[in-house]
Amino acid sequence: MSIYFDLAKKLLLMRNHTFYRSPKRGRFGFDIKHNYSGLMAQPARTRKNKGKVLRAKQGLFDIVIDVGSRYKNVTHRELFSDLLEHSSETKCLEIWRGKDSRIIGRNNDEEEALTALTLLMFEQEVNWGNNEWQKSSNFNPSAKYPTRRRPRDMIMGYIRQAFDLGIDKMKYWMTSAPGTIWFFDKDESPYGYQTYPDKYKRYFTELEDMDGTEPVMSREILKKFSALAKTFPDNPYYQQP
Repeated sequence: MSIYFDLAKKLLLMRNHTFYRSPKRGRFGFDIKHNYSGLMAQPARTRKNKGKVLRAKQGLFDIVIDVGSRYKNVTHRELFSDLLEHSSETKCLEIWRGKDSRIIGRNNDEEEALTALTLLMFEQEVNWGNNEWQKSSNFNPSAKYPTRRRPRDMIMGYIRQAFDLGIDKMKYWMTSAPGTIWFFDKDESPYGYQTYPDKYKRYFTELEDMDGTEPVMSREILKKFSALAKTFPDNPYYQQP
């Protein structure tokens, strides 16, 4: 059973959850942002959807990841650098497939870095996808081929890129939010993932044939989240089209 399904069952309780407690760096887990108080529930600030919330329950299950004192503020750059120093692409792929970081980590540093990766991948699965509480992703799951694409592929593809190219050669680091990576470049990729160069996109598309698991929001877990979402009011920023 994928560790992500275990985390999803904890989130269904709508309570904060401690996944791991480090003897040196404290609690690793997630805190739920109740009553649409998280960033995912807020209206878009830029581009064509500025001021809009496009889905009725957007941000309902938004969570904030706690990684103890391992990072001052966990960013893509911090996490990827940590994984490059203390782990391997092979181990990260095991996490992507749903293995338990508390078991496969070979020492405290690797265990903590892989646990942080697990939690960030889980957050990606909760907040991005096809459902009414999520924002649409470049890696929306396919109903016909559910094991070929998952929202957490975004993070895994960039990790593969980091191990192959190195941190500073990854595409593209945001200038407005240092430490954050995305698919946009004014000249080379003006439309994001749609125009992302093939030599970098392959790190993501190759995941479709690398023995991945289903997205978290599938089968019985999806049914339970859908049923729970119906018991909550809509996002107050949502307006029916």
